[in-house]
Amino acid sequence: MYDTSHEVIKRLLLYGDVAFVSGHHGWGDMPVKWVTVLRDPVDRIISYYRKQGKGMPFGRWMLSQTGTRNQATLMLAGQPGYRPQVRPTEDTYELACKHLRECLLVGIFPHLQTFADKLCRLLRVQCSTLAKTNTSPPGKYTVNRDMIRAHNEYDLRLWEYGKCLTNTTAASGSDW
Repeated sequence: MYDTSHEVIKRLLLYGDVAFVSGHHGWGDMPVKWVTVLRDPVDRIISYYRKQGKGMPFGRWMLSQTGTRNQATLMLAGQPGYRPQVRPTEDTYELACKHLRECLLVGIFPHLQTFADKLCRLLRVQCSTLAKTNTSPPGKYTVNRDMIRAHNEYDLRLWEYGKCLTNTTAASGSDW
């Protein structure tokens, strides 16, 4: 398993004996089967702030971070979600939905074990219980949920759409 960039993934797929590549990757043009896990954008950004905020007031922190504005939509549309000048449009959202429909499997956080079990069945590999992941340090945090929603219209829509797909992707007995 590797966590790497698109260029390295392309080289691994072309020249290596690789069965599975993981990481935070945007949609690409590689001849692979894609799987993804979606998370409620409000919860994702709060968790991100808890890990990265370092005492900065939430509003100032959120506006200074590139991963806090429709990142899932941009990544699924194949656009770099880490560049602040990139703003999604309705066409971006539609492309992200199309790519989501093309995924072999769509998972929903926090149901990672269910996703992992389905993925292991598809890969025909033994699957173990996942450790608790993506936990935030304890403490009190003041966040503005309305601000998060205002800056993540497309991700909120994608989240709702993706939840519907979790029951329709990777039908039992699906073959690669």
